[in-house]
Amino acid sequence: MRSKCFKRLAPLLIGLGLIVGAYLLASEPSSVSTRAPETGMPSSLYAFGGLDTSPGKIVKVRLSNFEKVDTLTLSYGEDMVRSLALDNDFLYATLFTTPGKVVKIALSNFSKVASLTLSRGEDFPISLAVAGNHLYVGTMTSPGRIVKINLTTFVEESSLMLAPGENNAHKLQIAGDYLYVGTMESPAKVIKIDLGEFKEISTLTLREGEANIAGMTISANFLYVGCATSPGRIVRIDLRTFAADSTLTLWGLSKVRELVVAGHFLYAGCMQLAGSVVKIDLATFQEVSVLGLHLEAGEGAVTPLAVAGDYLVAGTDQPWARIILVDLQGFTRVASLVLPIGENYLDALVVWPST
Repeated sequence: MRSKCFKRLAPLLIGLGLIVGAYLLASEPSSVSTRAPETGMPSSLYAFGGLDTSPGKIVKVRLSNFEKVDTLTLSYGEDMVRSLALDNDFLYATLFTTPGKVVKIALSNFSKVASLTLSRGEDFPISLAVAGNHLYVGTMTSPGRIVKINLTTFVEESSLMLAPGENNAHKLQIAGDYLYVGTMESPAKVIKIDLGEFKEISTLTLREGEANIAGMTISANFLYVGCATSPGRIVRIDLRTFAADSTLTLWGLSKVRELVVAGHFLYAGCMQLAGSVVKIDLATFQEVSVLGLHLEAGEGAVTPLAVAGDYLVAGTDQPWARIILVDLQGFTRVASLVLPIGENYLDALVVWPST
């Protein structure tokens, strides 16, 4: 986990114009955005970004002109937004607190409508997934826990504690009647849960060096797992056999933090000094090209990714977080939005309505 001390001091260091590592943290940017060209996206299409701040914040960005239109600041004690999930006209956010909390936000007027405090021991919620009428929440605990929440009543229905040694339920993905849990440990594990009976039915332990699952996505019959290792690794798991069938090592790139699929390609966001997005051919499971999101006015570690039509929306985990728009057709960066002071450390992104 990143240093909370640095995260709290970083805005102060920025204001003083200090240099931290290889970043030049100067004064607040005078211009907060480089405007996108005409994207062809409808004016009703938005990206929502969750910020790891205290209290937590969620920003709303209109994608047609790539402009921030609003920020929702949560209540005291509702800190550190670490994941977001959509269900119809509502947005759900986990708060990395103890006890853990989940908030429900109405997208019609971008306001919080409910806050749920989880049960004792269900601390530091970090991941979300929606299936049917339920929201599933993974916790960064030892062992990890999966909390099942009824979306109609927004109350906790039940909780599943993973087996001993299955720690830190960092990522969740759903395929059919099963929930897949990726753990943040070494070696990492992927746990298969039957949603109907809400019980664990199988565990796959990855190989040595395949650790710290920080990205997961599903395409066709395969689950792709990104490892926050150096170099970064992506493991492909055949869901029909629940066995790993291939590993792609991203030489020269470190810490895969997010995975998304668009068309015939898998895109991986890497968390390193010069943030990068890697394009991978799903058919061959080979790296096609790397787009470097260079340190322009402090752009760095790429954490969340979301697909919006023919574009990829990328976020950075740093003071004065950036949201970057990438044209998937040419795989080129076309615009950057710099959030203002106090809107730091972008950890989650979703696009609504889903494209």
